[in-house]
Amino acid sequence: MRFTASDSGFTGVLHTADRDIPLAKIRLQGRNLTFDATRELRGRNMVYHYDGTLSGESLSFTVQNDDGSSFFSFTVHREQ
Repeated sequence: MRFTASDSGFTGVLHTADRDIPLAKIRLQGRNLTFDATRELRGRNMVYHYDGTLSGESLSFTVQNDDGSSFFSFTVHREQ
């Protein structure tokens, strides 16, 4: 993941093994970061909602897709 801050807000991209996915609806409030990422799965576009909490140099996320059929969590660490 890579985020960029500017005067007009945030932009971001999720790097995956097969492609880069632009992030939408990026919101940072205090220590909470939320955004959406749309991925194609079996010929259908699925929106995944990411809810993250910042703690030091790490972000812990929970992720759920738009129809509720997929839920997972993970933690990312700042690149040195």
